[in-house]
Amino acid sequence: MSTTWVVDSNCFIHLGSMAQDNLLEDLRKSIPQGLYVTPGVHKEVRTVRFQRWKNKPNLLDKLNPILTTIAVDDGQIRGLAEQIGERAAPQDVDLSLMVLASKLSREGREV
Repeated sequence: MSTTWVVDSNCFIHLGSMAQDNLLEDLRKSIPQGLYVTPGVHKEVRTVRFQRWKNKPNLLDKLNPILTTIAVDDGQIRGLAEQIGERAAPQDVDLSLMVLASKLSREGREV
């Protein structure tokens, strides 16, 4: 079974600053099912650009073909935050990714 990758904003920010222009080809080969995110990740990285690529293209524009974006119910995010404890809970976007990973795992995927 191949691994399903749920990726947070920090990963994309790092890719924007460090990735070479063969990134998309490499990701397609190594992770053929693509990367999974929630809409909040799009919001957090909407202005990130590939710094080492010619003309510094927008990261989301280039990676969109390999992204699967799945919305998560706000109630599930709040529920997880309450379980963790409001003071210790990660940001909502991170919580949404945790909920998404759990959902994908329950569907039988290796996350």
